[in-house]
Amino acid sequence: MSIAICKGALLVASLALLGTLTGAQAAYGTAELTGPALAQAVSVQLAQGELTQARAEVTRLASDPLALRPARMAAQARADEAAANLRLSELQVRAALAAELAALSAAEYGLRLAKVQAEMAQIGRSAAQVRFDAGAATALDLETARAEANNAAAAVAQAETALKAAQDAVERRTGQLPRQGLKLSDPPSLSALNMALQHHPRMIKARAALAQAELDLTVKSTDLSAAVEVQAAQAAVLAARSAVADTQLSLESALTAAWQEYQTVVSAVAPAARTASTAAEQAHVQQQRFGSGLISKQVLLKSQLDALQAESELDRRRAAAESALAALSVAANTKAWN
Repeated sequence: MSIAICKGALLVASLALLGTLTGAQAAYGTAELTGPALAQAVSVQLAQGELTQARAEVTRLASDPLALRPARMAAQARADEAAANLRLSELQVRAALAAELAALSAAEYGLRLAKVQAEMAQIGRSAAQVRFDAGAATALDLETARAEANNAAAAVAQAETALKAAQDAVERRTGQLPRQGLKLSDPPSLSALNMALQHHPRMIKARAALAQAELDLTVKSTDLSAAVEVQAAQAAVLAARSAVADTQLSLESALTAAWQEYQTVVSAVAPAARTASTAAEQAHVQQQRFGSGLISKQVLLKSQLDALQAESELDRRRAAAESALAALSVAANTKAWN
């Protein structure tokens, strides 16, 4: 085979690799697989069963003329909390899916990087052999090049194992692998997320306890109750009010932390995108130079490796943004995706 034909074949292969660098849509979004994931999630099924039972109890008490208000209030509070827990379970599943999709995408890039590095190491070993045969390199130089090539080949095998594990994790959760890339969306405002905290299970439970304590105080605020009973009921109300305030503060603090983390992660995407774009353009230029015979194959592969690493970093930051959005949703117990 002629040198021109070899270079032509390499040029086609390199162009294909470069196309994956410049045209790849980094990371995977959760929207595509959330439905299948929820359908298979045991936690969601259990939460749905709890909600069904709670609503049935509300219906039964509503039709019972002898049911007292405390029982009806408790049943309704249980139903409200069950609905909030179901929503939280669904959001937690989506958050777990986001983490697994991030691991999958990282494993895919890891394998691609390992293959390029293995090819470069193989070129280095071949070159070392030629230099050694010509007496221009020592046996140690040759052994070092061989070790690097063997290590790079082992890294490819490890990357393949990691990718298989990541694929299995996603398939166990959803029954399939993703096909669509991630399109980042802006979350609701922090004020809207703060308002959603009123429907958090912990807040619903705390408010229900306060309502029960206030009702108990009302019932006991008669001449039929001893002063100590009224005082105890009053103390219970104060404690319940304090619990509501503490719960509100705790939830708001967690939400603020999740919001700040999301903002930090998202702000890192644009710089990574610029770096990836620049690296891809540099790889394209080197591709043209290689086609003209101005640089070696090793130099070409190095430029492609740099571009792939930059694309991988962009992918990592985009996936981190999706995971941060999932964490934000869990903190607010509401869907933060547009």
